[in-house]
This record gives sequence, structure tokens and C-alpha cells, in this order.
Amino acid sequence: MHDPAASWLLTAQPSTPASRAWLILTIEPFGLFAFLVLLVFMQTASEGTLLSFFTVYLDTQLGVPTAQIGTIIGSGQLLSIVGALTVPRLMRRFDTPCMLT
Repeated sequence: MHDPAASWLLTAQPSTPASRAWLILTIEPFGLFAFLVLLVFMQTASEGTLLSFFTVYLDTQLGVPTAQIGTIIGSGQLLSIVGALTVPRLMRRFDTPCMLT
């Protein structure tokens, strides 16, 4: 299945079958890359919004001291770094190192 945004590229008639195969191979990774960029953008935007309102909620509704809110949010950020650094070891342990490349 081809990316609809790049479908205009497929309307051009290539001179040889090999050039048409090259055209398809260049479009497919671009569509996948664009989809991944969209997913990362949506995740980052939603996480930033959620984090902003979550700290306000902790402070105003639950009465958590601001120092404790900072400790909670900071701990979450540090744990995400630890998780990212642990992934390669887990991939090697479960014998799937090629998944990272």
C-alpha cells in the first residue's frame, strides 16, 4: 500500500520496470517515516499537556507540596532515562539485538 500523499509520484510512467521498482522502494520508507514522526509528535504533545495539568492538579486539588511535586516529576524523568539505557541489555538478553538496527 502506498502513501496517499505521495501517490502523484506513481502517476509518472517510468521508462523501465527497474526504475518503477526503485520509485516504489523510495516512497515506502518515506511514508513509514512520516507516520512515525506523527506518532512521536502526538505522544510528545499529549505528554507535555498532561504533565502541565497534572502538576496543577496535584497542587490545587490534592494539596501536595511543590517540593514533593518536583521530586515526583524529577524521579519520573530519571526513571525514563534508566529505562532507555536498559533496553539494549534487555534486547541482548532475550536474543533480539537486531531489532535496534
